[in-house]
Formats: sequence, structure tokens, C-alpha cells
Amino acid sequence: SSLLGVANPRADTSVASLVRAMAEGAALTFTAGAASPAVVQRSAFAGGRRSAPQLRHAVRPSQQVAGPVAGAAAGTASQSNSPAVPAVAAVVGSTIGIWRRRLRLLRQRRRSAVADGKGSGEDVRQKFQVARSLTFFGMVLGYAVYYLTRLSFTYVGPIMRQDLGLSMVQLGLISSFFPIAYMNSKFISGVLSDMLGSPVLIFSVGLMLTGVLNLGFAAGSTIPWFTAFWVANGLFQGCGATPCNKMLVNWYPASSRGKWWSGWDASH
Repeated sequence: SSLLGVANPRADTSVASLVRAMAEGAALTFTAGAASPAVVQRSAFAGGRRSAPQLRHAVRPSQQVAGPVAGAAAGTASQSNSPAVPAVAAVVGSTIGIWRRRLRLLRQRRRSAVADGKGSGEDVRQKFQVARSLTFFGMVLGYAVYYLTRLSFTYVGPIMRQDLGLSMVQLGLISSFFPIAYMNSKFISGVLSDMLGSPVLIFSVGLMLTGVLNLGFAAGSTIPWFTAFWVANGLFQGCGATPCNKMLVNWYPASSRGKWWSGWDASH
């Protein structure tokens, strides 16, 4: 306003107030770091390139209020937008980086899964071979024990005749019911193996019970005792052959089943 008074003493006070408002708007604009039209008008007037009437003509009444307000709004917008742009760029960049890392991790997992799948196939085949060999060894050893508990009466019969004074008729009575019980148990054990779906269970339970019945047979001293325990032994003796046949069919193919079946028959 002082410059305006020097340049044109007859300038209105309205023009002076206008320039003061423009100066305030320019100060706000310079503070915000942006160049607005008010700054250009102030610098042009200060340089003497425009007179007061030209400035009054250039600045319309509608711009007298819009100038400072626009300058303040421009400064506020510049203050709010300038830090927001790098923040948005940082968020977008970090999001892209996260998704790239996730995709890389997914690719690595797929590759490792393929590698593990190849390795697991070899491991499964190796575990299958070990499990089949152990099953065959258990069948041979277990069925040999079945035969031991089945033929034990053949070896203890003469000793029982000497120690207990039993006759041949009495010994024949004890052993005569065994074949009938054994025949029925072979049929029942095959049906139970299919119903329960586990021939190993039938084979193992029958083997344990035959051992227990042989121990119980040795603890007796009368004909009814010996007969009852020996018939019960025959009822569980059939739990050996039928489950073994089922396991041989399940574990070995038809091309090599005869070889392994003959090896199992060696345990008889």
C-alpha cells in the first residue's frame, strides 16, 4: 500500500485495501510453496509494470475475495497433497512387493511339493517292501508256533500215560474231538477275517489263545479238564491258516505268489 501511495497519490482506499488483501494472499501462497496468480500480480505491480488503474481493471470485484481465498486454498491443498503422494506410492510399492514375495513363496512350495512327491514315492515303495517282508516273517514264525501248540499232545501223551496212568482209550477220547473243532474253526476264522477286515487280528488273537490253552491244559489232571482245553485249542487253531492265505493274496501278486506261498508252507 505504501508503494501504491507513492506511485499514485489519488488512489482510493479500496485499491489500497485490495492490494493489502492480495499481499496477504501472496504471503500465504509463498508460505505454502506454490506460485499463484496473486503472486504474479503483486510482483508485477511492485516492479512498476502496471499502474493502479490497470491493476484495478485487471482485478475484478469478484476476484477481490476470490484471490486471498484461492491463495489460502491452494496453500492448504499443496500442504496436504505433497506428503500424500509419496505415502500412496510407498503403500503401492510395499503391496506389490508383498505379492511378489507371496508368489515366489508359492512357486518354491510347488517345486518342493513336486520334489517331495518324487521322494515320497520311493519312500513308499521302500516302506512297502519292509512291511511285506516283516509280514511274511511273522506269518512263517507264527504258523510254526501254531503247529507247535497243535502237535504238543503227540509228545506229551506218552508221558501222561506213564505219570497219570491213562489208558490209550482215554488218550484217544481226549484227542478225538480236536479235528472236529479244528475243521469248524478254519471256516469261522475265514468268515471273521472278511467281516472284520483284519486277518492279522484273527491270526494274532488265535495264536495267543492257543498258547494260553496249552498252558491251561498242562495245569490239569483229569480227563474232562484235558478234553475241554484240547477242544478249545482246536477251536482257535483254525485262526492260523485262513488268515495267512488271505494275507499272502493281499501282499503278493499272482506272478510271484506261488514262490512265497511255498516258503510259508515250510513252516508246517
